[in-house]
Amino acid sequence: MKRYNIEEFGARADGSLCTEAIQQAINACGETGGIVEIGAGTYLTGTLQLRSHITLHLAQNAVLLGSGSMADYKSFDHIQNEWGEIFSLFYAKDCEDIVIEGDGKIDFNGDAFFDYTTPRVEGLDLESLTEAQKNQFVVNFDERPNQLMFFRKCRNVRIRDTAFYNAPCWGIVFSACDEVKITGITIRFGQRIPNNDGIHLCSCQDVIVTGCDIVAGDDCIAVSGIDDWMRESRRIIVSDCILSSSSAGVRIGYFCSKVNDVQVHNCTIYRSNRGICMTACKGGYVKNVVLSGLIIDTMSRAGGWWGIGEAIYISALDHELHHNYRDPYDTVSGKYNIENITVRDVTASCENGIVLAGEHGNIHDVRFYNLRLRFIDAPNRKFFGGRMDFLPGKMEKMVPEGRLYWIYAREACCVKVQDYSIENEITQENLMIEPCLENCEKVFFEPAWPV
Repeated sequence: MKRYNIEEFGARADGSLCTEAIQQAINACGETGGIVEIGAGTYLTGTLQLRSHITLHLAQNAVLLGSGSMADYKSFDHIQNEWGEIFSLFYAKDCEDIVIEGDGKIDFNGDAFFDYTTPRVEGLDLESLTEAQKNQFVVNFDERPNQLMFFRKCRNVRIRDTAFYNAPCWGIVFSACDEVKITGITIRFGQRIPNNDGIHLCSCQDVIVTGCDIVAGDDCIAVSGIDDWMRESRRIIVSDCILSSSSAGVRIGYFCSKVNDVQVHNCTIYRSNRGICMTACKGGYVKNVVLSGLIIDTMSRAGGWWGIGEAIYISALDHELHHNYRDPYDTVSGKYNIENITVRDVTASCENGIVLAGEHGNIHDVRFYNLRLRFIDAPNRKFFGGRMDFLPGKMEKMVPEGRLYWIYAREACCVKVQDYSIENEITQENLMIEPCLENCEKVFFEPAWPV
């Protein structure tokens, strides 16, 4: 296989901008197929367009560093449904057979676009917050690249073994792509930066994500249809990953996304605002999902993130929209927005438990087997003041003083919890941990284990 070393095209690891030289190497490789080699050293670059039939290989101690200037990022001919113009460090459209690999790293240079000196406290009295709470709020920015590695309508993409750092917004993004495999990568994104999903799969099919270690501010792994509401996301497998997020470890569905056949197995989710988050409304749906072999450890954040330490959050509530979406979406739902969900062999140390929040019975057939919930102290429990958080759903509810719900279910039908244990390690005296069911049908709790 022919090799193209970027230094042969003029790239230098001396702090100078190497965009043109690296792009020339990619273009030459795209003509024949082969390997673009990035050797040891730090190479500064702006937007790069990937081509079909190339492997981008980062050697040990190689770093591709994104420019800290928006002037070095180019938009291209796709308007993303949520973000509008796309400004990426890497992008590919209508390509196939792309590999990104190697022991080096890609640094998206997100800190260059953010101001950490003042937290975005959204109307709260800054003096009322502890220093720990201030450091949980999102940070401010003026402008930023928004889809750092963006694949649109691509097929047979492989990303393996490489490390990715410091994204200022969505990190590795696949939009309407098929046959994607991501294995053994490391992602380290700042946990105060908003919207910096680790891996976001929009309307993709036949995807495997396995053996990855991801830390992010927003969702570590998200499966949605945000960039194409009408194309179903399906046959997605996530396994053997280690995940930590200020939002959700794994998010499945959002708003009018259509998601079918997702499996999440043998993952550890730690210090995350929510462990698993599953949402759909209007004409969207999430169905035929299996979650198994999960270890979940939640930690709520004070800083404007969705959730308050729920181990598993499932919602079919109408969404509170935070964007003006450009593309049409189904406004009329089928009978069920959430359907046929199996959760098996889950151990959670959590600040809050399980939420099933529906409307008009639109959550159907959710089953839990072998569930262990251990409730722990929450440093921010007083900050939230007993309220439940249903965001992005439109709903408000307060939990009575002295109560905590290990499961809250509303407008759900055919829910089964079999073989479960509830353990209370919260130091608050006289706290009752109990289920709360509102307007539900056919809910079954089968024998609990002794604690």
